[in-house]
Amino acid sequence: MFKYSYDSLVYFGEPVDRSIARLARFGYDAIELVGESDKYDTKEVTRLVGDHVIKVSSIAFELLPASGDPFGALEKGEGKEFFDQYTEQASRTIKKLEQQLS
Repeated sequence: MFKYSYDSLVYFGEPVDRSIARLARFGYDAIELVGESDKYDTKEVTRLVGDHVIKVSSIAFELLPASGDPFGALEKGEGKEFFDQYTEQASRTIKKLEQQLS
C-alpha cells in the first residue's frame, strides 16, 4: 500500500498546526516540513502529528547561496562555496535534530 506525504513548502509561512490539520483532513499520511529544525517546537509538532494521526516524513532545510540563486551561483563558478555551505548546514541540522530528539 502506498503512503502519501505533502511538502509544507506549498503553504510557506502558514503556521505548522494549520498545515498538519489540513493534510490530515485531506487523508495524507505524513507532512514534509521545510526550514531549520530549530524553527519548530519538536514537542509541539510531535503532539500535533499524534493528535492528527500523521507522521513527519522529512525536514528539508532552506539553503540558498548569498545571491539567492543556486543556478546562477553555479554558472558564476561559485559552486564549491555553495556546496561547502550546503554540507556545513546539513551537518548542523543533523546535530540539532539529534539533540532535540534525544
